[in-house]
Amino acid sequence: MAASVLASGTRAVLRDPRPSDADRWVYWRDHGVWREYDAPWEALRPPLTAEQQQQTHRSFIDRCSDAHPSPRANAIVATTEGVPVGTVNRCGEKRFPDAWYVGISICEDACLNQGIGSDALALWVDYLFAHSDVHRIGLRTYSFNERMMRVAEKVGFAREAVERELILWRGEWLDRVSYGMLRGEWEGRRANATG
Repeated sequence: MAASVLASGTRAVLRDPRPSDADRWVYWRDHGVWREYDAPWEALRPPLTAEQQQQTHRSFIDRCSDAHPSPRANAIVATTEGVPVGTVNRCGEKRFPDAWYVGISICEDACLNQGIGSDALALWVDYLFAHSDVHRIGLRTYSFNERMMRVAEKVGFAREAVERELILWRGEWLDRVSYGMLRGEWEGRRANATG
């Protein structure tokens, strides 16, 4: 199955994964500042063994040929030059089929603080609303991830809740911060951008 470009912006492109992305995918598993901010108590695992790296590489390539749902559940974030730099994803709960949660990881340290994440998140939200009937898109992050909070607010998410001191991590109590955007808010932003 051919890899499709889902959306293009001024700094980022969202596209299906390609077999040529496999080496970066394996590399990201064990490298990058992103691992310190993406629920690190879950993401910081022992480095992959050589055998695990090979298996992860093969598994990624196999997934590239799988049929992709519409709308996608995940995509590669690439620069406008086509270099893969991270991922976006979505998930939901059966109980709330009209609401999705999204995530973004910019895995290449050299690409942080350049607007790629903001562009990619805005593209992802636009893509998901435009290709579905979903009513609400949310995201969650933790209080130590100020970069993600700025990106969410820049893209137009409303800060909805703070679960104070939810988890103790490295001697510090962290809050979980929830953001949301409703379809009507997204439609309003799109109308203002084109009007």
